[in-house]
Amino acid sequence: VFNDTATTEIYTRSIVGSVRCVQETVKMQGIPIYYEETVKLPSLGLPSDMYKQTTLSMESDQYICVKEMAPDGSTLYDLIDLSKSPPTVNKKPLKADAVIMHPTKRILSIRNGPSIQINDLTKKVQIRSVDMPENIQFWHWISDSILGVIGDQGVYHIDLNNEAYDTTPVFERNEELKKSQIVSYSMDSSGKWCILNGIATPDGKTINGYIELYSFERKQIQLIEGFAPCFSEVAIFDPNYKNNILACINKKSTEATPNLTIIEVGDPKPGTQKIKIRQPFQYPSESVNDFPVVSHISAKYGTLFIVTKNGNLNLFELFTGAHLYRTKLTNDVIFAACKHTPTDGMLCVNKRGTVLLVSINDNAIVDYIRNNCKQIPYYLNLAAKILRYSDS
Repeated sequence: VFNDTATTEIYTRSIVGSVRCVQETVKMQGIPIYYEETVKLPSLGLPSDMYKQTTLSMESDQYICVKEMAPDGSTLYDLIDLSKSPPTVNKKPLKADAVIMHPTKRILSIRNGPSIQINDLTKKVQIRSVDMPENIQFWHWISDSILGVIGDQGVYHIDLNNEAYDTTPVFERNEELKKSQIVSYSMDSSGKWCILNGIATPDGKTINGYIELYSFERKQIQLIEGFAPCFSEVAIFDPNYKNNILACINKKSTEATPNLTIIEVGDPKPGTQKIKIRQPFQYPSESVNDFPVVSHISAKYGTLFIVTKNGNLNLFELFTGAHLYRTKLTNDVIFAACKHTPTDGMLCVNKRGTVLLVSINDNAIVDYIRNNCKQIPYYLNLAAKILRYSDS
C-alpha cells in the first residue's frame, strides 16, 4: 500500500526531471543507468596484451598501473592518472613483479617475490619495507592505511600506522580458498569484517566461487559458496540509520539456481531484526557458463550493480533485493573494478583495455521504476524511497 504523499512526491519529481531532460543533454534517457567508455587504454599507447589481472591494477578511480615489457626485456610500469583530462601516462622503469597505487595518495607499492616496498612519491621516501613469510598470491588496499596481502596460507595486513603485525597472519585461508584463484579481498568500513573471494574449476569446466567471511571480534570464519561479494553501509529502512550489509551471489554446488543474498553483518537498528534477503539470480538464456565477477553497492541510491564474466550488467535494489534492469555492458571480460566517487557508481576495465563508467541515471530511475517495475510489490513506495535517499 502506498500513500498519497509518496505518489505526489514521485509525480512532482517526474515533472522536474522532464524539464531537466529538456534543458540538459542526457545520453541515457529512459533507462535507470548511465554508462560510457571513459578511456581506451590502447589510445594511450599501452600494449594490448597487458590488460589482465596479473599485469593491470586499479585500486581507485584515480590511477591505473600497467606492467609493460620493454623491447630490451626490461620492465616498465605505466602509471595512468585518471584524474587528468585527458589521462596522462608516466612510464617508470622498475624491476618488480607487480606495483599498485594507493587509492587516494601518491603512494606506490612495489612487490618483488615475497618482498614489499611502499614509497611516498610526493616526499620521495620509502615508508615501509616488509619481507613476507610466504609467497604472495594477491594484494589490495582495503582501507586508507591497510594493505591486504594474501599468501599461500594466510592473510596479512600491512598497516601504515602500526608495523608490529605486518608478518603476522590475521587469519588463515580456508581449504577451499587455498585451492582457488583469489580475485578480491575487502574490509567493511567498521574494520570488523573482511571478505576473501576466490574461484576454482575442479573439473576444468565448472566454475565454483568461495567467500571467506572473517569476524575480527569473534575471531571466526564462515565459508560461503558464492561470487562477487561487497560491503557497504546503506540506510535500508530508516534514512537516519545505516545498516552494515554484505551482498553477494550465493551459489551452492548442491543447488541449480544462484541467489542474490543480502545480509546484515553489523548491529541492526534497535528494535528491528537483522536484514536477510534472498532472491533468485538469473542469467540471460543466451549466456553460457557465466558467473558474477565484480559488484558495487551505490549507497546513495540503495542499489547494487553485478557484472558477470560475459559482460552482463544487473541492477538490483537493496530494500527487497528485486531485480530492476539488465543490459549487455561489454562483449569482453571485465576483470577489475572500483568505486567511482563522483557518481557513487563504478569504473570497470575489460580485456580490450576499455575503462567503463557505470552509474545510476538519476534523471530516469524513478520514472523507470514507475513504468517498468510494476511486478515488484509496492513499486511506487520503492521509487519514492530511492528518490528520497538520492536527495539525502
